[in-house]
Amino acid sequence: SVIQHATIADARGVDTVSAGETVDADPASAALRETVAGMLSRDVAADGEQDGAGPAAHLAVAYLVVQGDPAEQAELIRTLDSSPQLEKVTEGTRGGMWRVIDSAPRAVVTDGTDVTALSSTVVEAAGEIPAQDAERTVVLAERADSGWRATLDGTELEPVEVDGWAQGFHVPAGAGGEVDVHRHQPLRLLWQLLLYSATGLTALLSIPWRVRSRTVEEMYG
Repeated sequence: SVIQHATIADARGVDTVSAGETVDADPASAALRETVAGMLSRDVAADGEQDGAGPAAHLAVAYLVVQGDPAEQAELIRTLDSSPQLEKVTEGTRGGMWRVIDSAPRAVVTDGTDVTALSSTVVEAAGEIPAQDAERTVVLAERADSGWRATLDGTELEPVEVDGWAQGFHVPAGAGGEVDVHRHQPLRLLWQLLLYSATGLTALLSIPWRVRSRTVEEMYG
């Protein structure tokens, strides 16, 4: 999905993954469920932090959602409630939602060890990165597809696929400058023009035009 500023993970499959079973073969969905399962089962230090770097940091998971009757998923809900990494947002008859505390950014630049976060909106991301001898990768918490573009000081970066599903871009060794990540949408302008035209036509048709009545003299001369 393009809109991943606040990634929502459906936690209904977490128990299945924790039991070692497969929900589906989609790499992105599998990585997301395994991330949530690992986050909940990972040993937590006394200060409330997870021991080691959790895989959730690479997926920018921001919320966990459990759908369905809470009474039928009581054990999962208790596990979520007891996790120091989560904060309950809401719970009702149709399910509940938990926020991931200190959730990771959705766009980063990494050399495999050091990670630099990029500021991002719902779609775009940008940031200044210093030159570095090692090669690096811009990684988005987004599915890879041909619509994504990234530039470094105006020069196009080579797109790559990360972990079999995520959108990435190769940053050559020694390169540095302003990184800009965006979507290439050639039909967006046409779509906006059609939308504005339809809105204007709707507004025009909604105006109560007054019909002028004709007098007897006008009708019969």
